[in-house]
Amino acid sequence: MEGKIKTALEMAMERMKSFKEVEPEEIEKLEYIPRGKGLGAAFLKDVNFTLDSALAEYDGNKRKFIIAGFEEALLSNLVLPLNDETMEGNRRSFEGIIGIKSNKREITAFLNELEYLFNQYRQALEQAKETLRQEMAVNARMGHHRQGAHPGAGYEERQMGYREEWARVQSQLNQRYEVALAEAKNKIKSIK
Repeated sequence: MEGKIKTALEMAMERMKSFKEVEPEEIEKLEYIPRGKGLGAAFLKDVNFTLDSALAEYDGNKRKFIIAGFEEALLSNLVLPLNDETMEGNRRSFEGIIGIKSNKREITAFLNELEYLFNQYRQALEQAKETLRQEMAVNARMGHHRQGAHPGAGYEERQMGYREEWARVQSQLNQRYEVALAEAKNKIKSIK
């Protein structure tokens, strides 16, 4: 047998030579983006959270990565508003986003447009729900008319198939607006 048998330490040292050295900036990024996400979560939960004092602890690259993580947390919280509670959560995200952007005028104008989109979504959702209710009520009346019975108020929502049909209609509506929301999130990231 030629050569000697290598110890585990020698083999590990050889493998380490093949690894690339990690840049200090990359290490900071891996450390501070998650911290920024944590600050974003704290901001969303606590209305008394002061962004300026939280960010004052960091400078340079650390601050840049904290802000990137913070923004990521807020953007992931922006969702299509199914109710007033989710809309309030979106508005809280808007406050944080405005707080970290330099171009306040541009971001505020864009977020106003996004809020308009959210309002359009909620109106479209209500309109779709009402249309479905009316269609189901007509179907129920026609079915009961043939049987000689009269359905009570709100019967259409209890009718078989209503929930499944509503889920299908809502899914179609969400698909259209999710595309617009994804584009809006990318636009927010691009604003300085």
